[in-house]
Amino acid sequence: MSKIIKPKVKNATGPYWKTAFIITFPLLLLMVSTLLFSYIYPNNEIIPLHAWKKSDSNGNKPVFVNIGSYTVNLTDKDGTLQLQATVTLKLSQPGLDEKIKANIPEIKHHVNQVMQNMPTSELVTTQGKEKLALQIKQQLESLIFQTASETFRQQNVPTAISEVLFTSMLIQNL
Repeated sequence: MSKIIKPKVKNATGPYWKTAFIITFPLLLLMVSTLLFSYIYPNNEIIPLHAWKKSDSNGNKPVFVNIGSYTVNLTDKDGTLQLQATVTLKLSQPGLDEKIKANIPEIKHHVNQVMQNMPTSELVTTQGKEKLALQIKQQLESLIFQTASETFRQQNVPTAISEVLFTSMLIQNL
């Protein structure tokens, strides 16, 4: 008579259990991190990459022009401080970058003057930095469009410089 051979059965601690753990643990970790992220940032909107590369109504992409780094001594009632800043202009009109690069010494002079006239107490606040950016923008636009008529300035024409950006700013005691 023939003998019956029974197959060997692997127990739950064998390789099947390890495979199930390797598959389910990362999925569980992903689900928990997604829930945690949505709890911490409930109004977060995902911004597609093409939205960062905005263009104006004419389809022109903005041009960024670095107009240099500035080191300015500021004297205030608090003492003497030093401002170090790198300024970049975001331009909305095509071809304006060449005009700015051609007049860079004069532009640097005017930016330097605006920075020196800014009170130190205002520079430490966000509103003061925004005010400085606005003053630089106004000064440079009046410099660029010296020949523009008063009626042109009063019209609701989009400005040539859409933003003045401080890519770095440091205020320190001397």
